[in-house]
Amino acid sequence: MVRFTIGCFGSGVIYAMTLGLIGQLERPDRIIAVAIIFHVLSLAAGMVAVPNLMDRWQLHGVTTTVALLFSTGFFVVRLLPERLGIQKVREATAGGFNFLPGALLASLIMFSAGLGGVWAFMERIGSSAGFSTTDIGSALAVSALVGGLGALVAAVLGTRLGRLLPIVFALLLQMATCFLLATRSDWYSYLLAVALFNFCWNLALPYMMGAIAEADLSGRFMVLIPAAQTGGYAIGPMMVGLTMAGDDYQTAAWTSMGVFFVCLLMVVPLMRKISVARPEMIIQ
Repeated sequence: MVRFTIGCFGSGVIYAMTLGLIGQLERPDRIIAVAIIFHVLSLAAGMVAVPNLMDRWQLHGVTTTVALLFSTGFFVVRLLPERLGIQKVREATAGGFNFLPGALLASLIMFSAGLGGVWAFMERIGSSAGFSTTDIGSALAVSALVGGLGALVAAVLGTRLGRLLPIVFALLLQMATCFLLATRSDWYSYLLAVALFNFCWNLALPYMMGAIAEADLSGRFMVLIPAAQTGGYAIGPMMVGLTMAGDDYQTAAWTSMGVFFVCLLMVVPLMRKISVARPEMIIQ
């Protein structure tokens, strides 16, 4: 019950409202990319800190530290805008621009399903190839760092090349990564595939969210992004489970490859529909 309350009314609400706010700011792609970089860095710091905290102060030391970290949020609440200009929202919403952000949200679900479908079985794919737990752990650790580089590229690049080109590049590379996982069984191919998988994940995600923010003039669809992501992450492994026979974990890679292809077919025409000129949204 405590976990449900924290996840639903705590972090879930904070994450959704934060994305809704980011969607109304300038250059949401870059802001999201920077957030992903800090997310990766915090995970890396946690991997180092948690074992030491457990050794010194056991579980209560970890939970106390996490509670103190969450308490820092009280210092930044006063920096957040109070509300979006209501008149601006009404003017934007009246334009009948609701189909595009909803369709882009559906493409994000497909993207997340492709990610979840193969990521849920990434360890099993390595294990079935005969790799040790240490080797698999090393590959996943390296992939986390490379994933941060993907977000860094998105943050530095911004929208200089637009959004469509980076998304298409990432999706094509994701399909190539899935093909590599499905057809190769040596450790270096596995390491390369896992690293590229995380790189493309964090490269494409800011642009896909930025596209939704660009199309979502009312700010209502941005707050649905967490639900779309978690829903996709759940759908992916379910799709793989329905098609997998025995211990053929390469099925996960083939399935996700197909899902990424469908996502590509959805994204390209939708990205072309996004209007370059967006009505100014003023934060009060």
